[in-house]
Amino acid sequence: MVFSFAVLLSRLQEAKAFKKMRIEDISKKSNVPIGTISKIFAGITTDPKIGTLIAIADALDVNIDYLIYGKNEINTDATFSEKESNLIKKYRQLTAEQQGAIENSINYYIEANKKAKSEENGERPLNDAAV
Repeated sequence: MVFSFAVLLSRLQEAKAFKKMRIEDISKKSNVPIGTISKIFAGITTDPKIGTLIAIADALDVNIDYLIYGKNEINTDATFSEKESNLIKKYRQLTAEQQGAIENSINYYIEANKKAKSEENGERPLNDAAV
């Protein structure tokens, strides 16, 4: 497959529109200078550095393979940090029983946090209330 900047630019613009981000937002999130991003989106810079494209792809939450080759779509379901993605990969390596144990632990901590927050607000948990 031959690389086409026009196709890359089209995918960048599509992702930018889908995420409802401005050039300034992308610059801030990617740590790429606003001038660099502006030149890429304006089609002035037609051969950006791969590191710059990766940073922009991360800021737009798209896979670099999508931008360059059209593989994989824009992430429309959820946005995951690198840490969250790594946890998902580890989770998928577990057996069904181990996954169940992890899910039970997560549910336990979620309920514990709910209880702690209600106590902070001066509310008494339902099971502690006098009948």
